[in-house]
Amino acid sequence: MRILRAAFFLSVIAVLAPSPPESEVEKALAESKIVPADFELLAAAGNTVSDLGQFCLRQPEVCLTANYMAARIEAKAKYSARLLYEWASDTSTGEMARLPAADQAEADQLTTGSTVKIASSEGRGTLKPEDRLPDWRGQKI
Repeated sequence: MRILRAAFFLSVIAVLAPSPPESEVEKALAESKIVPADFELLAAAGNTVSDLGQFCLRQPEVCLTANYMAARIEAKAKYSARLLYEWASDTSTGEMARLPAADQAEADQLTTGSTVKIASSEGRGTLKPEDRLPDWRGQKI
């Protein structure tokens, strides 16, 4: 399993690595002196696909294991997506709304500068509604 994991990560690195300029690629191909024709490349791709199609007939236990792992990964992805969707579409006030009433009293309350309650209201809230109205201003002459 370690070899497959290493091969996978090396192939990911190879795909994500920057490509050399075309001049260097052509130079390397010229040095190898092997340049397959287009039809040979297509034939090789077709043979690879047909060989992969026969793989499960030759080694069914590998395909069963791969199928099991694919099903586990799919279930995990669906579960994670559902949790993310539920979290994103939650319209309640947060985690406190999900807790039972007994647990809400024991839970730590988040205190920020905008949520601090003032212990006493001395000097606050002394205006009457008529005090908040602007002074009347007559017409300027």
